[in-house]
Amino acid sequence: MYFCDTRAGSATQNTCIQTNAANGYNNASPYYQCPGTTTTCSQNLQTYLGISGSCYTSQASCQATCPTSTPTPGPYIKLKNSSFVSGNSLKDDIPAVPTAYDADDDGTANFIITQGGIVAAPSVNLTTYNASAKPNPGNWSAAYTPAPFSMTPSNFLNYLKARKSFTTISDLGSINTNGIYYYNGASPLTLTSVPPQFNSYKVVLVTSGEVDINMSQFNPIQSVALIASTINFSSSVTEADGIFIAEQTCTALA
Repeated sequence: MYFCDTRAGSATQNTCIQTNAANGYNNASPYYQCPGTTTTCSQNLQTYLGISGSCYTSQASCQATCPTSTPTPGPYIKLKNSSFVSGNSLKDDIPAVPTAYDADDDGTANFIITQGGIVAAPSVNLTTYNASAKPNPGNWSAAYTPAPFSMTPSNFLNYLKARKSFTTISDLGSINTNGIYYYNGASPLTLTSVPPQFNSYKVVLVTSGEVDINMSQFNPIQSVALIASTINFSSSVTEADGIFIAEQTCTALA
């Protein structure tokens, strides 16, 4: 026989447990011995475990009536006043009751809050924990299939060389005016605080290497765009303001 363990806090809460009808009843894991009929078994559940439930002769019948546990959501990502386009599937675990991060956060169950643009990815999954979660206030999303041609950092650099004026630098201290900069210094370029140049100048920074952002809040005063092969956001990052373009973006890294 089988019964559903509905005891709050039990290690086997909301799962079906098999009983053993051969040797009487006792409260011992993993098999709860429960003799006699399903009626007798159900009575024993109430007597010994305080479970007001029924016993079933098949696991399938038990599972059909056993509640489904709702897992606790972990960290999730929200964007503001932007769009999101990715060649990878999007899964964001928006909780059932979102909490506003700061005064600028409207606390809604949207992946992009406030003035939300399009969300485009091969698949979009935002409703694991919140059935009302949406891509943006207008609920705009689209299935996106990446083009066979990829605008990689090296391809973008070739475009810059052909069409734009830019400055090649090997360190951020060389940034001295608004403009486009190609960084060819050490990789990864690790940012543990907002560079003062990002607070003074509007910068588009392109590199064929990696960029690691390792600070609580990346919030430069001026507009900043980072274009790299890989952009890594450490687990300490709670806010990042800017435009980030990469072939691979990793979040919550240890």
